[in-house]
Amino acid sequence: MENGQKVALVTGGARRLGRHIALALAGRGYDVAVNHSNSEAMALKVVEKMAHEGGRALALKADVSNPAEVRRMVEEVEQQLGPLALLVNNAAVIPPSPFEKLDDEVWDKTLGVNLNGTMYCCREVGQRMLERGGGVMVNIACLGAFQPWHGHIAYSVSKAGVVMLTRCLARSLGPAVRVNAVAPGTVEVPGESSPTKITPRVGSIPLRRYASPEDITGAVVHLAEAADYVTGQVLVVDGGTSLQSIW
Repeated sequence: MENGQKVALVTGGARRLGRHIALALAGRGYDVAVNHSNSEAMALKVVEKMAHEGGRALALKADVSNPAEVRRMVEEVEQQLGPLALLVNNAAVIPPSPFEKLDDEVWDKTLGVNLNGTMYCCREVGQRMLERGGGVMVNIACLGAFQPWHGHIAYSVSKAGVVMLTRCLARSLGPAVRVNAVAPGTVEVPGESSPTKITPRVGSIPLRRYASPEDITGAVVHLAEAADYVTGQVLVVDGGTSLQSIW
């Protein structure tokens, strides 16, 4: 690590929201490791953009549902960029999983990436942060953690697990390491289609618009840099969607 430079790892950082989070952190002065599983070309474009703007960046292929690959990834990040100051667990899959089609493969894959992957990354990075005496983790949850998305049961359950994992780790890793989560509502990412059809009507959202990537990256940056007395919390960024009542 050069000149006290901050180092961040963003899982699933090649596409959609992860790409915007990685670029936002680079804009805040972080050296950023961009993890991907099957999006190498996109990850390299993100890294190239960061390098062009003067930052250090690294693209790394790793399946976060595999603890051995997570360990290798974290070791490579710290060898090439330096000790991690920030971990953003963004990698996720969201295959349709209504009850009548909820087979073992979909269930295992969804929880393997979304929940187990978050835990493996937190465990590997968290131990290192504890040994160094500090660090921050931000997990990307979702409204599906609080709402029963019956067409995506595995996803909702996995994100509910991420919320509780965040709270448990905040107790286990404090005071040295802060652990929080961001739960986005519907996010419109320019040029990229939504991974799910769960999209409320704009007119039903109190703020009358969908989230932009900047709405979410702003929350991540806030929890990473400006929330020194906040841990174990979930910042819901949904424009008020979760305020809707069934009554």
